[in-house]
Amino acid sequence: GILHKNDKLGLWGIFLPTDEPVVYRTQRYRFDELQQRPIQFQQFFATRSFFQAVGMLLGMVYFAFMCYFGWTRNLLFKYPEIMTAGVFKHAGADREKLKGVKFTATLIGHGWSQQLLAASDQHVDPPDSSLLVTVSGPDPAYAATSLMMVATAMTILREKSLCTGKGGVMTPGVAFANTKLIDRIVERGMTVSVVKE
Repeated sequence: GILHKNDKLGLWGIFLPTDEPVVYRTQRYRFDELQQRPIQFQQFFATRSFFQAVGMLLGMVYFAFMCYFGWTRNLLFKYPEIMTAGVFKHAGADREKLKGVKFTATLIGHGWSQQLLAASDQHVDPPDSSLLVTVSGPDPAYAATSLMMVATAMTILREKSLCTGKGGVMTPGVAFANTKLIDRIVERGMTVSVVKE
């Protein structure tokens, strides 16, 4: 559904499929070219309570509606403070406030400890292994984006032979799978932790 309660994290999630096409394109490549079994993926924006989730969902619906029509988009551009109740401003975000903003992305994976011989084979037993990965960093809109872009550029410069493959349009999961990109973003201030359960 659109709203989902994750009992493991104690958070409410709003279904947000923005990254799904990139993940599934990566999985398609891994299946076709590397014969690796694909994963299933769902993405949620987390909130601490049901009421926060409902409020965020209503805000997202309002924003999507305002962006849909040309005349409402113009209103958003001309009067962002009025049309968003002060959430967005022409002046942009306050730098001092942004220094205190942080983000955490939590990935929960369920699977099997035994690998099958072929990617097309099916497990008969339910999953017996779980993995919890957290990625944390500074403000995702400005600081973390800049940090990741620099780390990505350095990876391309230093490990080009490991990230080009056959060339063409590649997803980050394909292009950087064999590089030290994660090490570089950690060196620049982000944290990545993996817990096997």
